[in-house]
Amino acid sequence: MKIQISRNEMRILGHLHEHAQGFDDRFRFKPEDVATAIGISDEQLRRDTSFLSEHGLVQLKLVNLSNNDFIDHRLVGLNLTGDGENLIRNLEAEMEDELLKAPDYSQTIGAKITVKSAEFIWDTAKAVLVLKLSQWLTGQP
Repeated sequence: MKIQISRNEMRILGHLHEHAQGFDDRFRFKPEDVATAIGISDEQLRRDTSFLSEHGLVQLKLVNLSNNDFIDHRLVGLNLTGDGENLIRNLEAEMEDELLKAPDYSQTIGAKITVKSAEFIWDTAKAVLVLKLSQWLTGQP
């Protein structure tokens, strides 16, 4: 099954990769800082990170605020997982391979996944990105 990752989800991964100091729960980001940095609402961040979490790419820290009248879980931290970092490194390696084939390599954006490059990649190569993500997450060559 193909993983249908969104532009915002790719931007989240790019931001976490760009700023990560490690890849477990000791290296959490504040959700509001991530949302502000990439220009999305806290609600959109919760939605997008829950999808990424289900695929093992990010880890979420939630606080249960539920009571008898309602269910509520507040997102209080998130971090890129080792699998998420590995995915980004694989994408960077594949981008580097493709960029080296470009007629004028000096005019390309470079092969590092950042928020800016994630946006560029998303806008120009969504189909290839979705295929590569799907192949990597399902263990296909």
